[in-house]
Amino acid sequence: MINAALTSVLFASEGGAPTYESHHWLLPETFEIIYGGISSERARILAEADAAAATVLSEGRARVAAEMADVEAKALADIANASGRVQDELASDIKRLARLASDKVIASAVNDSVRQDLIENFISGVAR
Repeated sequence: MINAALTSVLFASEGGAPTYESHHWLLPETFEIIYGGISSERARILAEADAAAATVLSEGRARVAAEMADVEAKALADIANASGRVQDELASDIKRLARLASDKVIASAVNDSVRQDLIENFISGVAR
């Protein structure tokens, strides 16, 4: 702990990053063994975390795109259904209004003598 504090003070005063030089060509310094291993492990863990985050992000984007496509398809189907219903209702209303209008026009155009002639013609046609 004291060695780490002294090392950080020394390097902070020098203004540079720590460099490690081993006294032996085969065996690194103890500080390098401890903290170098931790540093490489940290870098590996961070790389794995970045890869996992990228995977989760791409999967999330793909899932959102698929959900948006489903919602859009459902909305288009709902619009088509509503359009069909409205057209059917409109056609029904037009037929009803045309029937009412034709009844009023026929009632005003046909007088009693024309009505009597129509009834007699119908009866004579049925009697044949």
